[in-house]
Amino acid sequence: MAEENPDAEAVSARLLELAADDDAVALADLLTAHPSLADDPAPWYSPSRGAEPLTPLMVAALYGSVSCLDALLSPPHLADPNRASPSSLSTALHFAAAGGALSAPAAVSRLLAAGADPTLQDPHPPPPLRPRRPPSQLAPPQEPPPLPPRRPQGVAS
Repeated sequence: MAEENPDAEAVSARLLELAADDDAVALADLLTAHPSLADDPAPWYSPSRGAEPLTPLMVAALYGSVSCLDALLSPPHLADPNRASPSSLSTALHFAAAGGALSAPAAVSRLLAAGADPTLQDPHPPPPLRPRRPPSQLAPPQEPPPLPPRRPQGVAS
């Protein structure tokens, strides 16, 4: 982190939360007071990757937060779309493509329009999809087991 003090750490953490929530108004307001933190990585935790330092742009891309992407990629912030995470070397474009958000196509388009380099390799590509078996290779359906016989009503066991 560029600013080494508890206040800067708290502000950086809040910026990541706002980017994940797609709260562009609050993000822009906070960046007005702390412009040096617009492209500063801070710890972010995800179940699949653990804790890693990410910028607000990377988190916005991961969650498909298009409004925050627009704010971060526009003046006066101009976050670097090709900046890589110091620990994983993934860029915002990698996070947008792997994040799985419904707005991922729009996030990818905005990052590419802002100069994200699509030729940069993702060091952590998603696992390959399992191929489906063609119907001819599926096992034939099995008949369900027979039901147990019904007891007559009024007979105690």
